Amino acid sequence: MIKVTPFESFRQHRSDIPAELEADVRIPTLIIEHPDYSELLWALRLTEFFGDASGQFGYQPNVQWNDDGAGAVSYADSRVAPPGGASGTCGCRVRSGEDGLTFQIDVTNQSSETWLDCWAWLCLIHRWSRAFQANCELPVGDSGNWVPANSLEAPLERWLKWCPVAEHAAMAERIGQNQGTRWQPHIQATQGAVRAWRAHSSHQQFIQLSSPNAIILGWSHWPCTDMGVGFGTLEPGQTGKVTGQLEFHEKPYVPI
Repeated sequence: MIKVTPFESFRQHRSDIPAELEADVRIPTLIIEHPDYSELLWALRLTEFFGDASGQFGYQPNVQWNDDGAGAVSYADSRVAPPGGASGTCGCRVRSGEDGLTFQIDVTNQSSETWLDCWAWLCLIHRWSRAFQANCELPVGDSGNWVPANSLEAPLERWLKWCPVAEHAAMAERIGQNQGTRWQPHIQATQGAVRAWRAHSSHQQFIQLSSPNAIILGWSHWPCTDMGVGFGTLEPGQTGKVTGQLEFHEKPYVPI
């Protein structure tokens, strides 16, 4: 069973916390652990921030996670933005399984304005997963093959890079054009997924984040693989929902 632990609980019960995680984390963050990779961990932010076509709402304030003791954690009725920001609430439910987890995020527009192309940003951090962090990939190009993120044609000084998912290119473009130099529309993702892998013994082991609602994929040298998920346009009082999953799998490794 994949272990999913809210960051605050993880910090209270572990003495071997990476130095970068010892400081307060003020964004909803889960620590992901695989039972067969006891020396590794990942941090999954659900979410990092919300926004609409005009821009980001600011980092999502931290939340109080509830653990049902049966493999599910959740939060509800939390603010989508810091005080003084956009007026709305959000919730998230995560359920772990044998080889991964599923999640659902909902957001409600409680303002008096329409949120055109409402979206949220999810961040999967590989910094404490050893060899996985060296092999982050995106499904891009005409063939739709998985391509190393560090081989994509994007200026190296642009530390964080975003590209559209082809199926939702129009919505992605409306959002991305307001994101400055990080926006890389010349790169087209063929599916809403990002992954990382390592070679271990005779197998290639993968961790993959995916969502049918993915509109933008992102990557950085943190390293992390990221995803923008779209709720569509939300009128005042309207609620939108997205779903997704994080999964581990492996296949025989054939060295080049």
